[in-house]
Amino acid sequence: MAVSSSPDAAVVVKVGVSATAATVMSDSPLAVPANSFAIEALRLMEEHAVTSLLCVDEAGAIVGAVHIHSIVARELGLDPARGLAPT
Repeated sequence: MAVSSSPDAAVVVKVGVSATAATVMSDSPLAVPANSFAIEALRLMEEHAVTSLLCVDEAGAIVGAVHIHSIVARELGLDPARGLAPT
C-alpha cells in the first residue's frame, strides 16, 4: 500500500491519465504511530517533503492515513473532511 505525496502527484501530470496507481505510488511510504501527536507527523512531513503519512498501530498494521490539510483544518477549528467550520 502506498500514499501519494506532492512529488508523486507531479509524476501523474507528466505521464497522463493512462498511468496506474502502481506506476506513480511510493513503494516505501512513511508512517507514524497512530497515537503520535500531530506535531510529530508535521515534523516528519516537513523532513521528507511529503503531505501525507500512513498511521500504524503497535503491531505495524496500517490503521489509517493523515494529511497535512486535515491537521491544519483541525487546528483552525474546521471540519477536516470538508474544510468548513463545524455547525
